[in-house]
Amino acid sequence: MKKLLDDYNLFTLVLIVIICSMCRLFDGKLNVIAYLCLLMHFKVIMTAKNDEILPILLFNHTCSALYDFVGFTYLFNFSIFIFVIKLFLQNKSFPKKSSLLLIVLFLYNTLLVIFGNYFSLNAILSTCSLFFSYLFIVKISSNYGIVNYEKCYRYFFVGFVFSAIGSFAIPFSRWGFKIPKAYRFTGYLRDPNYFSIDALLVMNITMILYKRFNIKYFIILFISIFSVSKMFLGLSIFNFLIYLMISLFNKNKKAFFASIMIVFFLPLFLLFATKTNYYNVILDKYVYRSEVSGLFTGRDYLQTYYIRKLKNEPKILLFGSSLSYRYLLKAGTDSYTQYENFGAHNTYLDILLSWGIFGAFLYFCFLSEVRRGLLVGSNNNDKVVYSYKEFYILLFSVLFSLFALSYLNIDFFAILILILMLYSPKVKYYVDNT
Repeated sequence: MKKLLDDYNLFTLVLIVIICSMCRLFDGKLNVIAYLCLLMHFKVIMTAKNDEILPILLFNHTCSALYDFVGFTYLFNFSIFIFVIKLFLQNKSFPKKSSLLLIVLFLYNTLLVIFGNYFSLNAILSTCSLFFSYLFIVKISSNYGIVNYEKCYRYFFVGFVFSAIGSFAIPFSRWGFKIPKAYRFTGYLRDPNYFSIDALLVMNITMILYKRFNIKYFIILFISIFSVSKMFLGLSIFNFLIYLMISLFNKNKKAFFASIMIVFFLPLFLLFATKTNYYNVILDKYVYRSEVSGLFTGRDYLQTYYIRKLKNEPKILLFGSSLSYRYLLKAGTDSYTQYENFGAHNTYLDILLSWGIFGAFLYFCFLSEVRRGLLVGSNNNDKVVYSYKEFYILLFSVLFSLFALSYLNIDFFAILILILMLYSPKVKYYVDNT
């Protein structure tokens, strides 16, 4: 709490979230206040110091939909654009190889769009926004010294918690306390699965930085389980059990003691939880979700359809059909019209369908160059924290989740990749957890 009060920008952002959430409860009567909050939000973005750029971006992602109710849906996108401009004005150079690969990749995507004879203003703007998200990670890789790990985590954690609490105003303004079972909690992220990914990131980064269970880990778990995401539930249970096993054999006395306390009190906690209304609400939501939708919720149809496309049309497998593939390849135009123009709900398929094997090779070459820039930039750090086991659990969680999510066309995907790179064991970083 002290760090929150001492950090002016973080305190301002939290206050903005609280005020905007309260404005939602007045059915448009206080929208002018929300617009003032938006202006203040952009003031924070414009005046951010270098070591606040990535932290503020992570905070803004947790509340991407904060201003949806007043018609502004691009908070996160504009944040990236402004930060890229700020970094460029400070240092007009870009790493040559990674920049060249990025330009070639998006020119290649443009050619695919032209050959596919598909033109859409929305698709063009989306692609431009996506391009800037990758420019952002290129600039970070060449300005590694501005990354403040402790501040990144603090903004991400605080942003997730306050945006989740504040977003309760959305269902409350409609149903009061009688929120229906069908409602899936999304925070301010519009989609329960993307909300779950943020939760998994914060939980896993907590373990990487602190190397033991703490109250922050369980706060995120407590909040995010309302997303009613089967993927999140499975991965969070898996992660928890693996971390528990690691901690039990950890030489760190605090980690070992925390694990022993969890093992001892977990049965008592579960017994107590089954008697609470919180448990009943969660159980009802997951049971309802299982009853009204299949295990794969349409992903089996979509992925089968697109895999068949790749098998039957070698040209698409080799060269792709652009980031707008879902409009060109027309899933759901047969008997499953409810899935018309849906993406593959699988990021690995997204890459192949968008750019094919050739474009995928360019893409991974580009990412390799970004990572190489981080490795070079991290060599001058004096103190180092390595987190092999914890990082690989984070990596597994993200890579596994991509089998169920279409992330390639989402601006946050570039930032997600950056997070994985920054917290990988070979990138040296120092964190003060005192």
